[in-house]
Amino acid sequence: MKNYSKFVMVSLALVSSISISASSEQKIVGTYMLSGKTIIDAPDNEPKNTHFRIYLSGASAKSMYQAMKVRAVKNECLTDGSLSKSIGGTECIKSASGKVFNCSFAINIQTQRVEQASVC
Repeated sequence: MKNYSKFVMVSLALVSSISISASSEQKIVGTYMLSGKTIIDAPDNEPKNTHFRIYLSGASAKSMYQAMKVRAVKNECLTDGSLSKSIGGTECIKSASGKVFNCSFAINIQTQRVEQASVC
């Protein structure tokens, strides 16, 4: 009986810790765009519906920025001291003030791969 009680107590503690540490769904703020592969000056004959581009801002972008376990570097496109983190095609930017966050990435619809969503 003692072993059973220990098992129940350990199981309850484990379940409690899982539910406490598990993330809950949150609303996101941002925009999206359905476009072709080429971001700027696309050829006229290029299909215009191959990439789903996602632009996040606010808390969702901040969460993603903080979850990216890479070193932040000065953003090459912004000269205001903003910092960027990039992994693959995903880029997140933290403003110099540390109060504004933005992230962008694109999903290639045909290959389901994450690609870059924007350029400078």
